[in-house]
Amino acid sequence: MYAQLGTTIFDGAKSFVSFSEDEEAIIVEHALIGRKARLQGTAIGLRNISITLFLHQEFCKVKDEIARLRTAKNSFEILSLLWGNGVVEGEFVITTMNIGVAQSDSIGNMVSANVNMSLKESHRENKLEQDQQAAQNNAFAVGDKKPPTKSNRVNPTPCSKQVSDIMTIIKANAGAVDTECKAYTNTSANNFKLKSHISIIQTQANKLITASLTASSCVNGVPGVNAAATSVRDKAAALLHDIQLNQTIYPHLVLPPTMPALKGHNTELQSAVRTLVSSTSPIVKNSIVKK
Repeated sequence: MYAQLGTTIFDGAKSFVSFSEDEEAIIVEHALIGRKARLQGTAIGLRNISITLFLHQEFCKVKDEIARLRTAKNSFEILSLLWGNGVVEGEFVITTMNIGVAQSDSIGNMVSANVNMSLKESHRENKLEQDQQAAQNNAFAVGDKKPPTKSNRVNPTPCSKQVSDIMTIIKANAGAVDTECKAYTNTSANNFKLKSHISIIQTQANKLITASLTASSCVNGVPGVNAAATSVRDKAAALLHDIQLNQTIYPHLVLPPTMPALKGHNTELQSAVRTLVSSTSPIVKNSIVKK
């Protein structure tokens, strides 16, 4: 074995191509009136390691190894790095990954790849004590056991609190839509953000519409709630149609001809949201008082 990162063992043509490390001392500069500044050492910075891996299908399943490393990065998993000679380098998290296909077969399968990774040190004080405590908590019959009298019952969320949470989500996403529309360009990133926020608004508006038609709900029969929630849903749908139209008919135009329609529908959506806020305000205030 050449090295091991987490549970991944590197050896043969599945190994490090390059390895570099940098670290810093964190120093604060104190300005003094009429004199030269003074330096004060405050801490030792976390180590950063750059690794290039070479993966070949003769020694591993290349796509599976890349997927495993990507999962560790996305879950912020702390990985131990140790060498084949037994020396432990430390614990690290993967901060960036860059994948380059070195060789592929005639139908596009990866035969070999270079993976560039940046690792940042994860430092824990009293690591041994923490590991011992974790082992004790998980030990059979002596660990961190729940008392037999503890109830698993969860108190239901009051209706007014549910409405308050829905309105918080709608207002937050409507604000994000307004920001994106004011600086709108027909790019994939801009359209993706808008569609995500609009989808959330539609989902939450539908919840209010359903609640307004449910006899046991606190919004049932409240004047204006059903109509205002329906208006928000419909205005959001009109705005979503503008985006889909731009992507379909004007995929190569950053500023498509439907720009005025999109901004007009955004204005209508913002107005509908304000009306909905006004309609639900008595219920939302009731939630705050009870809280």
